[in-house]
Amino acid sequence: MRLGLMMEAETCQRETRKVERLLKAAKFRESEATPENIEFKATRGLDRSTVMTVR
Repeated sequence: MRLGLMMEAETCQRETRKVERLLKAAKFRESEATPENIEFKATRGLDRSTVMTVR
C-alpha cells in the first residue's frame, strides 16, 4: 500500500512539473490563462466545442 501511495505521489509531481514546464514554454501574456477564461465572442470566430476538445 505504501509503495502505491509513493508511486501515485511521484506521478502527480511529474504531471505537475510537466504542466508548469509547458505553461512556461507557451509564454502566455497572462500567466493565469485557462481554457475556461476564453472569450467566445462572435467577432473572434472561435467555436467553443472545438476549443474545449483540444484541451
